[in-house]
Amino acid sequence: MVFSITDTVTKIIYSENEITKDIDELIDRKNKMDKFIKSTLSGNEYIVIQMRYFNEYDWIEIAINLNYTIDNIYKIHGKALYKLRFFVNSGGVKTPLLLLNT
Repeated sequence: MVFSITDTVTKIIYSENEITKDIDELIDRKNKMDKFIKSTLSGNEYIVIQMRYFNEYDWIEIAINLNYTIDNIYKIHGKALYKLRFFVNSGGVKTPLLLLNT
């Protein structure tokens, strides 16, 4: 089977368009996730989650950047995960319990 240059170029362009569409979809998902996290967590909780999962900082880097002990970072992180789990498991309805200490 012989492919012409036109067929090959057409396939490459199609593939590039599909990749661009996939990238745009991933960026949109990331932005929606970031908006959800930001609206659910307090300032420090949001920053710790951002640094850990979006910027891929390790615990020591986060502690140094925020001028906290690692134990405090673990506590903030745990509280943030609890809030996110609670919010997701409650069907997305913020309850008074979730709003405590925010």
